[in-house]
Amino acid sequence: MRVRAAVAWVLGAVLVAVVVGVPTAHWRVGYDQSKRLRVVTDGRVYRSGQMTADGFREAIRKYSLRTVLNLQSSDDDKSGKVDLADPLLPKTPFGGPRRKESEVVADAEAAYVQIDCNTLDRTGPNGYPEILDKVYEVFDDERNYPILIHCKAGLHRTGLVTAAYRMEYEGRTRSEALEELRANGFGEFKATDANVYIKAGIHEFSVRKRTDSRPPKPTKPAAEGDR
Repeated sequence: MRVRAAVAWVLGAVLVAVVVGVPTAHWRVGYDQSKRLRVVTDGRVYRSGQMTADGFREAIRKYSLRTVLNLQSSDDDKSGKVDLADPLLPKTPFGGPRRKESEVVADAEAAYVQIDCNTLDRTGPNGYPEILDKVYEVFDDERNYPILIHCKAGLHRTGLVTAAYRMEYEGRTRSEALEELRANGFGEFKATDANVYIKAGIHEFSVRKRTDSRPPKPTKPAAEGDR
């Protein structure tokens, strides 16, 4: 009886592991491959976190991306061993040969642009946060679209630059931009004017009032939990 009970327990544990573990592993692989990849405005702007090399290649192919904008900084890695301004990407979630992001993007025939988003609290020569002056140079050139914006997690710096794009190029209000930022994982407690980035990037944001080339206002994006 004890042997039968032990066998039954082992079989039950295996069954649970298969039922729960396989879908979880499948989800995790998909997550790492295309980390928080989502549409901002279809045909123009997309956002994500740091994907694998295959993930970037697939995104560039799927959305016909012309530009990949990396908002990370080499200072983000405290060890000093990794240059996140041009990070080494594993081929897949399981590893494989690592290649620089700029090389992966170039091989996929898209342009690679790196802007240090940690400078959001620095005022640029035109009176805007320094980061926005640089981002506007990318967004103002129609030859760069469609554009993928990404940082490490695809939540905070990506969310702020997406908010700037919404307000500047699509005429969204501060409250609309802030609502989308929170819905896409920035965090309720972090998204207040006590945060220097929220303060500079949204609450004190000054729109240049560019109206000539704004695309039609898209439908309201789905929140993170709806994707």
